[in-house]
Amino acid sequence: MFKPHSIDRFLKATCAIALAFAPMYLRADSFTQTNLVSNVPGLAVTTDPNLQNPWGVSFSATSPFWVANQAAGNSTLYNGAGAITPLVVTIPPSATPPTGPTGTVFNNSTGFKVGTAASNFIFDTLNGTIAAWNSSAGTTAQVMATTPGAVYTGLAQNTSGGATFLYAASATGSIHVFDSNWNDVTSTMFSGKFTDPSLPTGYTPFNIQTIGSNLYVTYSGTTGGFVDEYDTSGNFIKRIASGGALFSPWGLVIAPANFGIFSNDLLVGNFGNGEILAYDPTTDAFLGMLDGPNGQPLVNDFLWSLETRTGGAGVNLNAVYFTAGIDNQKDGIFGELTETTPEPATIFETASGLIALALFKVRSRRRS
Repeated sequence: MFKPHSIDRFLKATCAIALAFAPMYLRADSFTQTNLVSNVPGLAVTTDPNLQNPWGVSFSATSPFWVANQAAGNSTLYNGAGAITPLVVTIPPSATPPTGPTGTVFNNSTGFKVGTAASNFIFDTLNGTIAAWNSSAGTTAQVMATTPGAVYTGLAQNTSGGATFLYAASATGSIHVFDSNWNDVTSTMFSGKFTDPSLPTGYTPFNIQTIGSNLYVTYSGTTGGFVDEYDTSGNFIKRIASGGALFSPWGLVIAPANFGIFSNDLLVGNFGNGEILAYDPTTDAFLGMLDGPNGQPLVNDFLWSLETRTGGAGVNLNAVYFTAGIDNQKDGIFGELTETTPEPATIFETASGLIALALFKVRSRRRS
């Protein structure tokens, strides 16, 4: 039979062991990564040799994910669980580097036609072209616009004054805008626009993306980075984020409503070090970064796109989907991030530890 001091030792040992191991597994503020597709065999649920340095991702409400593979020069399609849709669309390359698709959007308008019908998906490229695809194009997108000297690294679509435009971020230092007939209207309708009056020398647009009803532009330079907000006419609204933990930011997304401590917050992906940062979407305050279950930051080298969805085959509505050009942008990952869910056994162990600790405190009070 246990004596009082033996019970005390037992209670102490129980709560110490349970509480010591609990943080390793029970982290309500952590996130779990699942690799859905990779060109590296064994690294993900699905292996696809085409997934080489995947940048942008686009989709309609019901379509698969369309992933722009810069190093492979094509776009591949996957459902939300990583299953391959058997269509590979080639994006025409240039004769000399740099080349390959970067940004991509789903065309949500009746303009931007390929042939006689509206395009479905549009891409911009490192060789300064805008290419588009619909079913009439077969397995090769059609080049619809070319800007000599441009190096496109991001693409968005939005409306201004009742018209729909494409907005392409160029590493040459500006945002190029195209109307629905593929005309470059940067110097006419958008002259002097997309200008941050306090942007330091040496920083250029890296990505542009629709967030809410406005356009967010990320900037990359020698160190750090910036994120700005503009209206769809190109008027500067405010600086969202600067310096701090930013390191060549590219990916942008508002997190799902069920995404742990960062639910509904603005997530910013660092291409430079692979980390994901969170900001308050109202105050722009920095909230922290996404950690894995081990308490260390989640890192994917050469991180590109961050995306969420509200539907589609196999889609996890509570996940943030991402792409990364691992192995120095030679290989690729398409995956998902979700809030870490504690295992039932872990919850029981932690609860047992807390109960034991409470009993020990009660006994201590009674004896004092």
